Amino acid sequence: MTEVTAARLAELDDEIVRLQAALLEHAERLARGEESEQPQPPTWSIEEQRAWSEALQAKVRNTMIEAYGGEATYNAVTAQGEAVRQARREADRSIAIVHVTVVEEQLRSAIERYFPGMHSDPQAIDRLFDPMRYGPLSTFTARVDIAFALGIVGSGACKALKLIAQIRNKFAHKLEIHSFDHPDVTRLIDKLTYMDFAITGRTPKA
Repeated sequence: MTEVTAARLAELDDEIVRLQAALLEHAERLARGEESEQPQPPTWSIEEQRAWSEALQAKVRNTMIEAYGGEATYNAVTAQGEAVRQARREADRSIAIVHVTVVEEQLRSAIERYFPGMHSDPQAIDRLFDPMRYGPLSTFTARVDIAFALGIVGSGACKALKLIAQIRNKFAHKLEIHSFDHPDVTRLIDKLTYMDFAITGRTPKA
């Protein structure tokens, strides 16, 4: 297999840029009613196609890591997204539990921004959220309460999140409940009202 050099990858990028410009010009000519020959894509070897695709994926990943403020946050968000996508292919029970777990982790991330010791002693912060050590912030409801106290969420969102926690607990602790259509679940869902709220937190100091 022939190795594709960095210089060749740069050439492939230039070829894509030229193709994009040619396609745009082609579309503009057609829009004006002029004749125009369809631009043809460059001819690359299989190795070049694979190398360019991998390089593009790496660029996108690095851009996303920078946007999220670090690889750890990017990996956490990616894992949450994959869990949600998987849950959507499964039963209502999985959807309820996984989605609330994602919200629970987002609450933790927002709350941690208020703890100065996060950077100097992250293990001490971990203990606050650790259910195995009976951490005071190990439960979803406790995180909702502290998030409200810190002003991360408002009173309406606080109420909604606690209802969502109750829905999750119905699925988690009652085996006979396996659908959102179950009366015990629908009673809680009926109390939910739409609201546009975000789980936020103060911006960490640089």
